[in-house]
Amino acid sequence: MAGRPEALTQSLIALLPSGRPVRVIARYDARDPLVLRFAFVRGPEWLFSRDLLIEALEQGSAGVGDVQFHTDGSCVECLWLVLDNGSDRTELLFAVDELTDLAARIDHLVPGDCCPIDWDAEQRTLAEWGL
Repeated sequence: MAGRPEALTQSLIALLPSGRPVRVIARYDARDPLVLRFAFVRGPEWLFSRDLLIEALEQGSAGVGDVQFHTDGSCVECLWLVLDNGSDRTELLFAVDELTDLAARIDHLVPGDCCPIDWDAEQRTLAEWGL
């Protein structure tokens, strides 16, 4: 990756259901190519798969559990992100253009087909750890 940056940071603006804007700092590090981080000024940092973002942009929804993206049908240029850790739930509305730009910058840094996962090896590792 000589000549390319190892990481990127992008400031995003999202809206809460109340309409109040919230700044979200998206961070991506090429040394951990499968992970995308969203940080908030007040609140935790959320980690999720870069593929989850790509799937949401391509299909309009993605995710199960703590991190989910979906559309609501009222805005084709918007995508909701739902973060739910079981005790706190946050819904954020993003402009699809901003998320598409972020995904393109990530793909430029580390192409999506760069790191296939050997699921058999991952299962062996989990078994070795007793999980």
